[in-house]
Amino acid sequence: MKKLLSLLLTAAMLCAVAVPATLATATTPADNAQTRNADIFDFIDILEDCVGMIELTPVEVYDHNKNGVVDIFDGIIVLEGIIGIKDSVKMPLRSGAKWTEVPIKRNVYWSNPAPIPFELKQIVSENNYIFSGTIVGLKEFEVEWTDELGEQWGPYSHTLMEVKVNKEYHGESPVKDDILKIFYPYSLSIDFGGSFSLEENNEYVFISRIMNEDFVNQRKIENPYAKAEPEKHADVYIQNYHHSFFAVDNGTVFMFNKFLSWNGEAMKKVKFGSDITTKTMTSPELVECGWFIALGLDDFENYFTEIFKNPEILPSQEEMNKMSNTNWTNRFESH
Repeated sequence: MKKLLSLLLTAAMLCAVAVPATLATATTPADNAQTRNADIFDFIDILEDCVGMIELTPVEVYDHNKNGVVDIFDGIIVLEGIIGIKDSVKMPLRSGAKWTEVPIKRNVYWSNPAPIPFELKQIVSENNYIFSGTIVGLKEFEVEWTDELGEQWGPYSHTLMEVKVNKEYHGESPVKDDILKIFYPYSLSIDFGGSFSLEENNEYVFISRIMNEDFVNQRKIENPYAKAEPEKHADVYIQNYHHSFFAVDNGTVFMFNKFLSWNGEAMKKVKFGSDITTKTMTSPELVECGWFIALGLDDFENYFTEIFKNPEILPSQEEMNKMSNTNWTNRFESH
């Protein structure tokens, strides 16, 4: 039971947060720590109405040391039993943590994730390399380490991707050639509702942050217990499963709506129809219901790159939300 609880908590973690093996609790980044119960239930209701997902109940995580609920995770439905994996291959270590490669098991878990705060100005300021690329390699690892006090941490499931860069939209690549490595702090065994599956030979736009010295120093401040040191295994980092990558399919870009739903001119170019879909979406109705928007590649490049070229033109998040509501109303009334 303890092993299963640990597995579920690990699968639900946000942003590669570390949890001691001796605790049945976890913490998430600061921007998620204050999420209210009502926000999560509203989010799940909306997502279920949109894509008809199975109802999942958020799990409150109780910290006995603090005598209270410290966070809330989404429920997980286990579709296949997979507790232990044999014949794992150990990666040559370049950090104090042990990275053990494990087989990728698709469609093992289905998760309705908790809401992730979306602040466009913050995303623009924090991510310094935006590009499109084709995945040419995927590997999953279980990462664990022992801290200075002898406490065992992990194992935590993380993914490394090798991606061939096709086009740069913002920033400069940290590597000289056209293949770079991306660190993704989740397991490929989890299908997140309202996201895309990451698969080899498919193209995506990645919203990434270069794992340079500034990144390392910030991580040490925000989470001093995390010792996985992904910067020693990858070049860039993508943060989450909702707005860190978009699917590119047959000249169309599928993206989280809030990047451009506030822009009335961009919304006039959005594609509608049940045939507007891509096989990498975790649910086919995500465009119809407006969770994702679909734009032709030329229109996407025109409006999306402007966000990073001129971030000073961006309205406040509150203004964006009002503008988005107006634009969605006008768009649906015209169809």
